[in-house]
Amino acid sequence: MTSDIKAIYQNAPRYLTLTAAKEVWDSKKAKPKSFLRTPPPRRAGDVKEDPEPTDLKTGYELLHSYYSPGLPANSEQPVNIINIKQIIEPDSATPLKLESNQEFVVIAPQFSLPAGDIHSVYPPPGSSASAAILPHVVFNNPHLPWEREVIQPDKEKDPGRNRTPWMALMAFTADEITLDPSDLAGDNRIFTSDVTQSDSLAITQTLGSLSQIKPENAKSQLPAGYDPTITANFVFMKPDVFTDFFTVGPGQGGVPLPQTQPDLSMYRFLAHSRAINTKGMANAGLQDDGIYSVIVSRRCGVWNNKTPVPIYVHLVSIDEAELLTPWPMSDTKHVALCSLYSWTYRCDPPESVDIADALKELAGTKDMLGPSPALYNDWMDDPEDPVKQALGLRLRDGFTMTRYLVQSGEETAGFYRGPCVPRAVQRPLTSLFPRQSTYSSDLQILDRTLGIMDVTYSTAWQLGRTLGLADQAFFTALGRLRTAIYTVALDNAKKALLGSAHRTATDVVANLSASFKKLESLTTDHDTSPEQRWNRSASTGSVDLSLWSPDMQAAFAKAAQDAAFDFAQSPDKGFYNELNRANSPDYAVVLKWILDRRFLFGIPAHYLISDPSFLPKESLRYFQIDQNWVDALVDGALSLANHIEQDNDVVRKAINDAINAYIATADPVLGYKPQIPVFGFFLRSDIVTQFPDLHVDIPFTTTASSKAPLVRHENIDQGVMLVLLDRLPGDTELTQMTLTQPPHQQRFAAASTVGIEPGANPPVLTPEFEVQHKSIFTVADPPPDVMKQQCGPPYFEYQGKTYDNAVFDFESRMVHIDNFASHVFSNLKENMAAGYFTDTCATAAMMAIQLNDPVYSITIDFPGVLPPPNSPGSTVPSDIQACAHSGTVQMVERKTRSSVSAMYQEWIASRKALTASNLSCAQPGASSAVPSTPAQTSHTRRPIQRPPHFKRIPSIEAPQLQLPTDPSTPLPVFAETPQFDYGVWSIGSISGGNNHPPVPTRSGIAQDLVISIVLPPDQRTIGAFVLMEIDVVIPYGPRDNPAQRTNLFTSYTGPGPVMLSNLRFNVQAVFQKHPDGPVMLLKIIPRLVEGTVPVQVIDEISVLLPRVEVNNYTEQDMFVEFTFNEYWTFQPKVPVPRTVNVSLDTSLPSSIEI
Repeated sequence: MTSDIKAIYQNAPRYLTLTAAKEVWDSKKAKPKSFLRTPPPRRAGDVKEDPEPTDLKTGYELLHSYYSPGLPANSEQPVNIINIKQIIEPDSATPLKLESNQEFVVIAPQFSLPAGDIHSVYPPPGSSASAAILPHVVFNNPHLPWEREVIQPDKEKDPGRNRTPWMALMAFTADEITLDPSDLAGDNRIFTSDVTQSDSLAITQTLGSLSQIKPENAKSQLPAGYDPTITANFVFMKPDVFTDFFTVGPGQGGVPLPQTQPDLSMYRFLAHSRAINTKGMANAGLQDDGIYSVIVSRRCGVWNNKTPVPIYVHLVSIDEAELLTPWPMSDTKHVALCSLYSWTYRCDPPESVDIADALKELAGTKDMLGPSPALYNDWMDDPEDPVKQALGLRLRDGFTMTRYLVQSGEETAGFYRGPCVPRAVQRPLTSLFPRQSTYSSDLQILDRTLGIMDVTYSTAWQLGRTLGLADQAFFTALGRLRTAIYTVALDNAKKALLGSAHRTATDVVANLSASFKKLESLTTDHDTSPEQRWNRSASTGSVDLSLWSPDMQAAFAKAAQDAAFDFAQSPDKGFYNELNRANSPDYAVVLKWILDRRFLFGIPAHYLISDPSFLPKESLRYFQIDQNWVDALVDGALSLANHIEQDNDVVRKAINDAINAYIATADPVLGYKPQIPVFGFFLRSDIVTQFPDLHVDIPFTTTASSKAPLVRHENIDQGVMLVLLDRLPGDTELTQMTLTQPPHQQRFAAASTVGIEPGANPPVLTPEFEVQHKSIFTVADPPPDVMKQQCGPPYFEYQGKTYDNAVFDFESRMVHIDNFASHVFSNLKENMAAGYFTDTCATAAMMAIQLNDPVYSITIDFPGVLPPPNSPGSTVPSDIQACAHSGTVQMVERKTRSSVSAMYQEWIASRKALTASNLSCAQPGASSAVPSTPAQTSHTRRPIQRPPHFKRIPSIEAPQLQLPTDPSTPLPVFAETPQFDYGVWSIGSISGGNNHPPVPTRSGIAQDLVISIVLPPDQRTIGAFVLMEIDVVIPYGPRDNPAQRTNLFTSYTGPGPVMLSNLRFNVQAVFQKHPDGPVMLLKIIPRLVEGTVPVQVIDEISVLLPRVEVNNYTEQDMFVEFTFNEYWTFQPKVPVPRTVNVSLDTSLPSSIEI
């Protein structure tokens, strides 16, 4: 597979179904000869029996001891020479000899790795493992370990069978590579400048800076002609640790073998290449050529620890490491090797849980996705509390509570559930469930039992619209597709209504010649009198071609559906299926986007899993996909680019119907319908983190189907796997699944036991190294009985004892890999049945199999049939039973365009009735008519009767509204609080900034007063102030009173105050007593449950006080004193008062209309 196709598949969640369909398509469709691939001719020395990775059976792997490139790089001899010779022998002349040399350099990684070359590591960063585990790294590039030549091929110990890699994997404890702080910085540092160590204890240096470190401080080996500006990471290890990593194993009697320099050849057994079949794997399955290279460490973890110990793993370059002297390494503090990649894991104490135990525990956690039954079982069983029962049903069906903002801006709670549900959901919910929405509000479902709105499908609709807007390619293609369908459908609808009378622009142009001939005949045709030429037959009636006429709507709907189906076809006949050609490239883009969403691709995790507690750590959770949720999301996306139709979007319906028809139709070539997921599971576990390519096998149980057994298999987050299927539990084709370690991500262990095992039977308290020999075959498909035979007895080594050719060093925790390879090879020769192991020397492939930890797998049964929608106790909104019979769910049928006129007429009638009612509200104890004064005789106000439905403003005994008068009591501090702009004016006057016109007093008309409360932008950011309440104090009473106080009105008979625009607040009116006289108190309070609002979200909180009969004053320069008491959270019981003088206009109006 080419790299560009790989890139496409990596971004396609449906690569599994597309790959399966492509295989069937290619097998049934004859390919043109020009597209047939001719395999390249085999070269000399090719291994003919090696199959391609995709030819391997699922679960099989093919190992090679090395997979070197055709031309490796070499640091000792970087320059290569091509010598070309040619001899030309003419018939009658001296032969012409030509010779030329061309120098070139092979470019290969040296101080860093190319991006993307690391496929995976084990143990994963931050995870844990036992002491026996040998860390390893897997590369996507199968040639990478051998791209540089560190030992000449003819000087290898096993020429042609093994090859030494240029890199090695080394594991350290912190004390072995941590530098003293004085070495890193300060006057006594060993570097040219102050440095720090990274999380993996590596140090970043340029090659030039590294070369300036004194040998007594750190030794390193750089290749000749290096670039001093190159920056790389280096690990500085102690000299004795360096010596241990490059010391050959002991000989007879444990005597060290003679050695004069670091030995690199031992690492030839720790690198190999393997090819695997990647089907059924989340990450590796994206590519068909599953060929990887692997490097294994030779050092184990610690076993004498009581708590986890950090282990630092570095992939280092050993290129030219054999030149580091003296041997053994001494006379220096540190030895520096280039670190190409590094990570950290924890080594667990003995007898910690391993992968086998983890798989068993994971199988025991399987359940449906949702809250724990312990949360709702007691509620559902409570017969005396219907509210608890209703909430229990909601929780059982996977709902959670979410924040919900009503249209007025008030915040409340709502129910939400994602597309992954624990119980079966009928599609559609009810016959009234809308297939199409314009604003998504008609997708909200009110639970009348609980009084809580279910916003599940409304949220899905809004999400689909948002995702569609965010995808420029989809949005553009949808707009063009809509335009194309609309244009074709409108023209065809006109043709259907007008018949032959309809002419398109194309028809007019095509008939121009005939039209001119007809016009010419008018001057030559004398059979018809001039008067009769222009007579036309009587009209049979005009046709209404407006888009909203009933005839046009019906014709346009049919034409739009026909046009959409035409665009959904392929020139190759049948529906476009992403494997054939498309009639419309825009439809192909739209179809791909919609199908991706049906595979839950691109949907944020908090929409998929509505509550984090639904998927706890180390759990397996099944779910069914709510197709109503996906339908709402698709409808929201398809609602975009609609610039013509409103409530009845015919084009959107046509596109959706065409896609649904494709999904419901079996492809004639493939023989099955497009695979759409209906069921799946989440697997959240450290096992997924440790083995990202965990193999999932869910075969068809009874048939050998050519369809993809898994329709989506992806790791959507670290440690979280998502698997989707196109069949439900209870189906005969879905019974169980098997989870298996992937071949290229299996663990490597030095032995079955390394160190101590206090929990073993009997306990192992003396550190030991126990090797269980494995049977290794050099022939294909050996008999099962031979495969099960033991390959010799176990081999033991114990700490403190001496062995001939020992295979393990208990002090350094390192495997003597050369001795170990010889031991394994000798055991195979002695104990394998004749003819099943015929190799002639130990190889890296042989050691890869021996070091492989056992491959664990587990088979898990799927749950039975999910509860149907009509099962007893089904929850209210998710089941058709509740919607149809319980009467607890309110779903109102959407009004169509034909009912808009009636709705408008109803609204007009209601407004007229409201205007005619002359609504008012009387103060308790006040007369319905205002007594006239001598100054009012010329313009007497008409008494207003209070309608019976008006709310009466209460009069209460309340604490007196006054500030502290005791000098010892400090006044409230309000100089630094936000400063509101206050003002009062009549709604009939024109306001100009803060200079509000005076309130008329002698107009003879009740005034509608605006009490303006505005917070300027610069006052919203002066601090974290939180407003609790604002009280507006308005003095009222007779014009003439003993206190000579200016009162705004004598009595109030209006309907009461209302908020002008900010519906985050409510206003309530009460009458209170005051030492200077009675006052009207307008309490402006937040709607929020908390009862507070931060100033950052306040712009204005103005109030309208309608129908105020202002007292008739005649004196000039009169004003009424309004007091605004602000309550803030920093002093909730002490108001911050603001006083505003409201001017009164005491002049007579020039004219009054009666």
